[in-house]
Amino acid sequence: MKEHPFRTQLIDDHYSEQVVLFDGQAISFPRTSNELKQDSLMAAGDAAVLLSNQTSLEQMAHLQHQDSHIYMCFQSIQKMQPAFDHVLIDILVGDPLAHLALQASRHSKQTETLQRRLQTSLKEQLCGNEAIDCPAMKKAYDRIHFLPRVKSDEVLDLIQKASVVLHPFPFGGSKTASDVINAGVPLVTYPQAYLRGRMAAVFIKSMALEEVDPDLGSCCIASSPSDYVTKAIRLASDDDYRSRVAQAIQQRSDRIFDDKSVSFEWGRLLTRALQVRISDEEIQVNVGFVPQARHDEEYMSKAMEDEQARWRRSVALGQKINAQ
Repeated sequence: MKEHPFRTQLIDDHYSEQVVLFDGQAISFPRTSNELKQDSLMAAGDAAVLLSNQTSLEQMAHLQHQDSHIYMCFQSIQKMQPAFDHVLIDILVGDPLAHLALQASRHSKQTETLQRRLQTSLKEQLCGNEAIDCPAMKKAYDRIHFLPRVKSDEVLDLIQKASVVLHPFPFGGSKTASDVINAGVPLVTYPQAYLRGRMAAVFIKSMALEEVDPDLGSCCIASSPSDYVTKAIRLASDDDYRSRVAQAIQQRSDRIFDDKSVSFEWGRLLTRALQVRISDEEIQVNVGFVPQARHDEEYMSKAMEDEQARWRRSVALGQKINAQ
């Protein structure tokens, strides 16, 4: 599920080497890990100057006490592409209680570049033809917060202070997405054509939240940038809905971590590549994989068909928007 749902039908292959498709999510992280002890100032880099008054955790706690809707995107700043800027601005404008919590880069110049882009986008949307920054733009920009990077052992605590986590596109991340799920916080993602933009969506698909609550089937995977904004604002604004999504994630998060099916798929690939004569059953025993109903071929085929249907709807919607 980590690749394009119609990748066997693609005319131009994106990769120079042969692609091997695994069943399931194809990647798994341990639920707990022994993080190396880090220094706060080293983690923050140039952004350490922001630590002079409050730490990132304290800043987030302060926003919580203001009854704000906290939209967090705590990803490396290189992943914040201009296409995603507009989503952030639309959320900020569409939700007057929205506060954006973004990760400052270790290198201050990178943070300044993103700050200028966001200021320009806000000015275009809120100031019209005014040559100077208008009050509405300044007021909205005050709700954007760049927080210094935190130590690895503080990441989950930080994420848990968010109302909803925003997964960026076209570049996402798998470790951060797993951290969000581990923290039990709802997230929104817009899957792209290639693996680098599909990892969070795969985790959500693996959890099959609709099996917990049928109303949650479309909670977190957007079909367009505008749908992304709609889903994010609903999750941040509707306390009951957000709570139901969070509970479903907590109930199904065990599917994401320590997934032995991933070890089985890798074992099967490597033994075949090395021409080791061993049965699938022996590999399952060796890696400790006990197949569940969700690993059945019928279940996996249905999951792929659902993803193909979602992709068709997404493409059709994009064509409709472009035609307007």
